[in-house]
Amino acid sequence: MIISHRGNDNTHLKENSFLAILSSLNKPYIDGCECDIRITKDKKFVLNHGKIINNKIIKYTSSKDLPLDTLDSFKHIKSHKPLFIEIKDNDEIIIDILDKYIKKLKNLNLSFMTFNYTLAVKLKKTYPFLKIGLISFTNKDIGILDFICTYYLSYEKNNKDVFVWTVNQDAQIKKFISMGIPVITDKPYVAK
Repeated sequence: MIISHRGNDNTHLKENSFLAILSSLNKPYIDGCECDIRITKDKKFVLNHGKIINNKIIKYTSSKDLPLDTLDSFKHIKSHKPLFIEIKDNDEIIIDILDKYIKKLKNLNLSFMTFNYTLAVKLKKTYPFLKIGLISFTNKDIGILDFICTYYLSYEKNNKDVFVWTVNQDAQIKKFISMGIPVITDKPYVAK
């Protein structure tokens, strides 16, 4: 399984944008897509990796004042491919806000993941029907969670699904694919 990291695939499209994600999901050699979300002052989720954009702290800025796509744009996606959404913030309010998005985007194959184990467990208990995973630099016991996303140099087999990230060296991509291990990469085109 090849997962496009932030919608990257050797294109001119801005990573973590609606267009990059849509483009990746429409390519036959890409099996799914990963993106990052952050919460804004007006309680919306925007697509971005970093906490700051254009000298504005996303958490303290209204979504309309940011040059970022919102998670709302995903309602226009028509795909059954998995969409892995990385929650970058750790605020407890995320669970309450996420509820409206899960209802809006119920036709998508959504999975959520975070570095925060406590948040991941709360998400799984709140939404047992969703796939929830932990991002970790080590391969550890993840309890009730569905999958672990581990740094590729730390890969070990686990009793749960394991994804490796961010694998960008051609030989490493091909190695993990040949082993049947799902790969999150900025270079999905290497696998075609």
